[in-house]
Amino acid sequence: VGVFEVDTIFACRGSKRAIVTLVHRATNFGYTRVVDNRKAETVADAILDMVTNEIRKENIVAILSDNGSEFAQWREYEKLMGISWFFCDPYCSSQRGQNERFNRDVRKFVWKGSDMKILTPSMLKNYTNLINMWHRPSYNHLSAKIIENEIKGKSIKIEIPAINDIIKLINNDFKNATIKQNDEVTEVLENLLEERLLLINRLKDSDELIDR
Repeated sequence: VGVFEVDTIFACRGSKRAIVTLVHRATNFGYTRVVDNRKAETVADAILDMVTNEIRKENIVAILSDNGSEFAQWREYEKLMGISWFFCDPYCSSQRGQNERFNRDVRKFVWKGSDMKILTPSMLKNYTNLINMWHRPSYNHLSAKIIENEIKGKSIKIEIPAINDIIKLINNDFKNATIKQNDEVTEVLENLLEERLLLINRLKDSDELIDR
């Protein structure tokens, strides 16, 4: 149960597609949906879908957003979900710090300026799962997934994405990308593999380590 931060990630100019991100403020666990436009009705459907099918209404107390027109139906959210809706001060995105950080991680896979043409719901789900499995120094090197499971009373296991899974995920999704994008993919891949190696070395003596 807690407060969530919501935002949208825009595609390039001229493209109507966007990503809606909803992040649990206490754990940095994120949920995402790709939408075909940024109309208030479309974004509302995406948020309600995440709340209904993944988070559940009883687990949300409040949602914090910016003042974007895509959140114009905030009164409907309050009515349908029984929550409180709050807005940040203008030009104060730092008031949604967890969400901004999550969006930066999403941008490692969906670059700024891309039109999101090749982005499918299954691709975005894979990226979201991977981000939720990253181990954060700010959380004592635990991942958002571990913390979220702990809150829900589930068993806690340290999971590390397999190297082949990361390579397959990125190479398959961007095999038709431009040369510039492929260079960026390589950089992301190298960073992910480096994080994975550091984590394995740090936890090699832990009974909780699971190398899948």
